[in-house]
Amino acid sequence: WGTFQIGSFYLGQQRGSTTFNMDVVNDGLFTAGPPSTNPNELTNSLNFDNAVTGDGTIEVDANIVTFNVSVAQGQTVAFTGGYLPSPFNNPALVLNDVQEFGAVVSGFEQNGQSNDQIIVNTANWSYQTFVGGEAGGALVFSDGVAETSVHLAGVYDPAKFHAAVSGSRTTITYG
Repeated sequence: WGTFQIGSFYLGQQRGSTTFNMDVVNDGLFTAGPPSTNPNELTNSLNFDNAVTGDGTIEVDANIVTFNVSVAQGQTVAFTGGYLPSPFNNPALVLNDVQEFGAVVSGFEQNGQSNDQIIVNTANWSYQTFVGGEAGGALVFSDGVAETSVHLAGVYDPAKFHAAVSGSRTTITYG
């Protein structure tokens, strides 16, 4: 396996999942394209199984983006609201290694037309709170000994964050 270095990647009208089983250096834009409005079609998803580095943006749009390992500072994961969500799925950022997520999340529930979700898949880290500031804040998770954060750009009311836990999965929503 090698390294996938790219300026831009657009999944377009293809339906289903694209998985990157190599390191990705993203200095441009990754986007999965428009969601399906057909219940018999898969939603678009981008899955990253190895490290993501660089200074680029990965758009969630109305799709699903999953990170199984580290995402470096310098990356932005954007809920753009560029497409209305499919009636069959919600825009979702899935983090399977939350303590290795260094990117900034922008646009999370900031467009008023979607049901954005941040899903943390781990029994080890539990959601604690949102700590806000003037230009953003952080969703704070704890494993009982240490803390880790998912940084959000934008203005948020801490009281509007909700965490639903099902088994080892925590789904964060806002509103």
